[in-house]
Amino acid sequence: MGKGQTGPGNGKWKDIGAFKEACEKYMLKCEEEDDIPTVISWCEYLDVSRETMCQWEKNRPEISDYIKRMKARIFDAKMKLAARGKMNPTVFIFEAVNHHGMINTRSEGKNKNDNTHSGEIKLKVERQVID
Repeated sequence: MGKGQTGPGNGKWKDIGAFKEACEKYMLKCEEEDDIPTVISWCEYLDVSRETMCQWEKNRPEISDYIKRMKARIFDAKMKLAARGKMNPTVFIFEAVNHHGMINTRSEGKNKNDNTHSGEIKLKVERQVID
């Protein structure tokens, strides 16, 4: 790879305005077609690979922030669907970890917010009689 190149697709979307416009059209298309936006389908819509998009996010400062905001919008749409019970929780977690940089701390052992229970329950019952 030569100096200044960021990988496959480097020649695509040099016009930042056209790139942003295409991204907005993708989100509108998803809304109009009642489709769930995903990073993969967004990349396909723009005719670039997910790997290229990740490279651009790291190496093209002129569009890096916009890519991050698009990913956040895509994640937000999925989060709202999951909260409404319209997206499978397992799929949502997979998407969050694999496409949006979230970390599943529960699978890495106990953390400070661990709410597991020992299984032992002690009840104290008091009865007060009022005349």
